[in-house]
Amino acid sequence: MFFLLRAAFWLSLVVLLIPSGEEAAPSVPAARAVSTFEAVGAAHSTYEDLKGFCGRNPDACQTGRAFADTFSAKARHGARWVYDQLEPKDTAPTGSTPSATAGPAQPRNGRPIDGPLPVPRPAFRPSPA
Repeated sequence: MFFLLRAAFWLSLVVLLIPSGEEAAPSVPAARAVSTFEAVGAAHSTYEDLKGFCGRNPDACQTGRAFADTFSAKARHGARWVYDQLEPKDTAPTGSTPSATAGPAQPRNGRPIDGPLPVPRPAFRPSPA
């Protein structure tokens, strides 16, 4: 969750620093232009005000803390459920992958393989011309 807050902060900071074009000018004549420094000052004063929020409203903070605890418990449960769904259910060997208890390779008819096993060929390298 803090990743989302940090991403929103940095994205908003980048957006604040991007110069605005002519079409971004306020259409209402009574609106005043806000500089970047004024916006940062307003954000700082809002942050300072929010730091004292729990002192002024302890019930709201306690409710928010209970909500955050419930939300995190649900998120952990959901992640565990997704992990359980993605985990393979059948651990019996299928024959497509070797297992520690499997013996030498046997064909489907049960007889051992006769003769030499195939050997990989060396890579083809053309002679320099």
